[in-house]
Amino acid sequence: MPVVIESVLLFLVMLGIVSTWAAYLVCTFIPREVRVAHRMLMQPALTVSGMMFSVLLGFFIAQAMRDYTTAQGNIVAEANAIGEVFRDAKGLPDADRKRIRQLCRDYVDSVIKDEWPLLEQGQESPKSQAIMNDLWEASLSVKPTNQREMVVYDSFFDAMNVLGGLRRIRTATTSIGMPAHEWAIIAIGAAGIITLTFIFAPDSKRFHTGLLACLLLPLTLNIYLLAEYLHPFSGIVAVKPAVFEMTRRKIMTQTDDAPKYLQESTASSAAALSK
Repeated sequence: MPVVIESVLLFLVMLGIVSTWAAYLVCTFIPREVRVAHRMLMQPALTVSGMMFSVLLGFFIAQAMRDYTTAQGNIVAEANAIGEVFRDAKGLPDADRKRIRQLCRDYVDSVIKDEWPLLEQGQESPKSQAIMNDLWEASLSVKPTNQREMVVYDSFFDAMNVLGGLRRIRTATTSIGMPAHEWAIIAIGAAGIITLTFIFAPDSKRFHTGLLACLLLPLTLNIYLLAEYLHPFSGIVAVKPAVFEMTRRKIMTQTDDAPKYLQESTASSAAALSK
């Protein structure tokens, strides 16, 4: 079962239990005559309570959307970082350049095909992590042979550090979620609003049912929206690996030859020596 649906069902179960219990207490211990007599007093109470609950729920949704946007931005940054690693590797010694660039391709392919489906379940791919480990080993094994390669290697390793950090952040926030006690807070607040409708003691059960439906429909939709943004890799608004696919298509299709002008310089030097 998708994580988003699980979160919504958890909320609805909590809401159902608390609302039923609260409605039972109201109907049992507060006579209907008393409830009818205090209808005018309950109207402003319902208005104020509804407003306060809306603010509370809005705060949770705003925070979830902020976390979702942050997760989305981190993925874009990670894809850019692997692109920078791939590009900077072009200036490394021949054997290191080919090895590292192929590992970059393997990593992007694994993230798209192997890891992304697992992110919905809050898991990471062991294969992707193994490729990342190999990429670190290959990066740490580079031995620059001249000043130019030293400069390139410094830039390359900065990009590797950024890439490693962004991967750790992504795998740690695959399912941000929300603790059960916070779901309980929202459920108790919503149950309080529903309980106030029983204190009104409407004469028509159909009217009361319609009133409850008008409360529950937008409430459930907001809870669903909250659950969607709490889980950035699952549900309708799930983040897609489009930026990784673009990186693979636009950057990693390049050949692994040495830089163009470096080849010309090497050829010119060899020609001069031959003379």
